[in-house]
Amino acid sequence: MRECHYLRLVLILGLIFLSILTTKYPIFHPLDLKSLEGEEVALYYLEIQGKEDRLYRATLGFTKEEVYISSSGEFTPGDVVSFHGVVKDGILVNQEYRYHPYPLIVYQLSALGLVVFLIMFFRRWKFSFKEMRFREV
Repeated sequence: MRECHYLRLVLILGLIFLSILTTKYPIFHPLDLKSLEGEEVALYYLEIQGKEDRLYRATLGFTKEEVYISSSGEFTPGDVVSFHGVVKDGILVNQEYRYHPYPLIVYQLSALGLVVFLIMFFRRWKFSFKEMRFREV
């Protein structure tokens, strides 16, 4: 009986960790903007690192890849912004942006939703070590 509680706890903690990780870094592979020349691209939750001339330098995703964005918005280092625009010469020319004043709320809602799902899941299902599968209670 105790093994089942430990398994539940480990599963809950593991899923919460994965949920927060994938919410924070939805793109796990490097993005080569030069290969997307002329295409419309949406980039979400970029962290602004600074401004060089007229271009903003931001980091993207799990790999922390640097992306250059031409935008009319005024951002400071540390701001979290989502962009949508067309790629020209490896630079995203911004057509639309969305500033995220409370970026941490995404992680909190994701973790809360996962906890509610797991509570509801384990109320109805239990893991059977004999059969090595979940069965309905």
